[in-house]
Amino acid sequence: MCGIIAIYGNNASHWERDLNTMLDTLSHRGPDDRGTYVNNNIAMGQTRLSIVDVAGGKQPIFSEDGQKCIICNGEIYNYPILKIELRQHQFCTNSDNEIIIHLFEEEGSELVSRLDGMFAFVLYDGKDILAARDPLGIKPHLSFY
Repeated sequence: MCGIIAIYGNNASHWERDLNTMLDTLSHRGPDDRGTYVNNNIAMGQTRLSIVDVAGGKQPIFSEDGQKCIICNGEIYNYPILKIELRQHQFCTNSDNEIIIHLFEEEGSELVSRLDGMFAFVLYDGKDILAARDPLGIKPHLSFY
């Protein structure tokens, strides 16, 4: 089970040290890897328990243009079908979580209704964030600071 953290707002880049401290407290949830992304508006990070695409699924995952990124805890069961539908996109990983960012590019926030699985994610599009979790709340560990 991974852990994700996102801090959104003006001067979020000043939170980088605190982000890493928070990720340290989640290291037991994701002992395999850690990734962060920080800019003026958002600081986000993930501790990873590698299940799907163990070698290549490092997060955050970015869109083809590098403008959007996602951190996710979860598993998307229908990602093979969605990946076929999204074949016009270039995938950089075999991670089920990369599906979310490309589906967002096609459908915006409506993408959530297309996902079958257990998940919590934060997607940043360069200006705004979309935070969502699966309808049953299997992955409810989503906190904002």
